[in-house]
Amino acid sequence: MAIIETRDAGGTYSEIRYSEWSATYGVSDVQVAPEATVETAARGQTVDAGQELRIRDDAGSKTIFEGSIVSAPRKAQGNQTLKCEADVWRTFEENVTIDLTTPTVEAVLTEALDESFTGRPADLVYDGPSITLSNDYSETDRTVKSVFRDMADRAGVVWWVDSTGEIVVDERGERGTWATLDGATDSFSVREYDPDDLDAVINVQTVRGTGAELVSATAT
Repeated sequence: MAIIETRDAGGTYSEIRYSEWSATYGVSDVQVAPEATVETAARGQTVDAGQELRIRDDAGSKTIFEGSIVSAPRKAQGNQTLKCEADVWRTFEENVTIDLTTPTVEAVLTEALDESFTGRPADLVYDGPSITLSNDYSETDRTVKSVFRDMADRAGVVWWVDSTGEIVVDERGERGTWATLDGATDSFSVREYDPDDLDAVINVQTVRGTGAELVSATAT
C-alpha cells in the first residue's frame, strides 16, 4: 500500500483513493525523468490535470514520487487514470541559449539549468569525469534535454533523477548493474495471475542495467 495525495493552491495535501499505481525511474538512456500512473477509485472525488501529486510509502516516511498531473481523463465507471511527471520534465523540455568558451562538461550542464526558467543549478550533482571541451560550446534555442544528451555522449556518462528532483550525473554502472539473473539465487516470483490470460500466467522479467546488456528470466 501507499499514501497518494494531491496538493491544492494553498499548499494543503489531501489523500485520494486509488486502486493501483506505478512509478517509473531509470537512467537517461531509457528514462529522462520519473513518471507515475495512478488509477483512482470510482466516484466521490475529482482530480484535475495541473495539480501536484505525491506518492509516499504506507508509513508516510518516504516519498516515492513527487510531480504534477499532466493528464486526468475520467472513464465511464467514474474513475480516472492520472498520468504524472516529475516537475523536472518541464525543465528538460525548455529551450535555452548557451555560449561558453572551452567549458567543462559540468559547466555546460550547470549553465543549461541556470538558463532555464524552472531548473536549479543546485539540483545538479556531477560525479562524472572532469572533461574540458576542446572547443567553445554555443547553442541557441536548444532543449535542456538535448544539451544533457550531448554532454552525456561526450563524457560517457548517464544521469538519473531521484524522488527529490536531484539530477545525478555519473559514469555507467555507478548505480548498480545486474550481471546475471539466476532463478536459483535471485528472488522473483508470480504472486497472482489471470488464468484466462496467457501473458499473466507466464511472467517474463526483463532487467536493464546501466550497461547495454539485456538479461531476461521467466518465472511460472
